[in-house]
Amino acid sequence: MAYVDTACAKSVMGEKEADALMKYCKEIGWPCEKVTDQEPFRFGPGNRIWSESALVIAVVWCSMAIILRISII
Repeated sequence: MAYVDTACAKSVMGEKEADALMKYCKEIGWPCEKVTDQEPFRFGPGNRIWSESALVIAVVWCSMAIILRISII
């Protein structure tokens, strides 16, 4: 199960979660791809963290195909 907040401009996940999701997609033959990315993220008052890659994955919601791009940090 994954959670993506569709009200936010960007989504982010950790490398460990991305690897697990890519492995699962490969096992079931579901399309996903790791691509180059460069997005800034800030959590609370901390410094900016820049992503270097993102996971692009198709999901089906209410019989509609939706493509998600989730940055990886």
